[in-house]
Amino acid sequence: PGCTTARDHLLSTLANRGEAQLKNFKSKLNEIPLQERYDNIPKGVLEKADPIELTDKMIQSYQETYAVVVAVKVLRAISENQLHEEPGPHVSVGVMALHFVDRHREKLIQRRVTAVDSILDSLHGVVLDPEQYQSIRAERTNPDKMRKLYELVPSWNSGCKEKLYQALKDKHRHLVEQLEEK
Repeated sequence: PGCTTARDHLLSTLANRGEAQLKNFKSKLNEIPLQERYDNIPKGVLEKADPIELTDKMIQSYQETYAVVVAVKVLRAISENQLHEEPGPHVSVGVMALHFVDRHREKLIQRRVTAVDSILDSLHGVVLDPEQYQSIRAERTNPDKMRKLYELVPSWNSGCKEKLYQALKDKHRHLVEQLEEK
């Protein structure tokens, strides 16, 4: 299954900035308040970083999903909200769209997703390879299966996330509708 990564989107976003915009991004990156467990990247490291190095440093420092959140905060702060918008169940957040499955990760893991095996069946061969499918099915509880499935999500493109969203909608329409209302 071919899924592009959050890293690819982040790199594309940074690479498409002009030199002045990238400099502004790096400057503002150090001013954005972060979650407690994360530290700002030292200014000296940021100053010389090209888009590839900056992307890698952000992912190394914040992990993929939170690196995207940080990038969105920075871009909002510097008022550069002209990034792509894709149709679908997402919220436009400036740089990248946060998909439904990203926004509701915690609730989808903790809530009553009881049809996890049916969801996995829908994703098998389309998003999940046989090894991933078996590895997730081997987990004992539904929350553990969802947690294991979510370990793969940061490496998925919006098409793969859309397939998970559709499977969730098919098997748990009420839960999906409830989360979409919030």
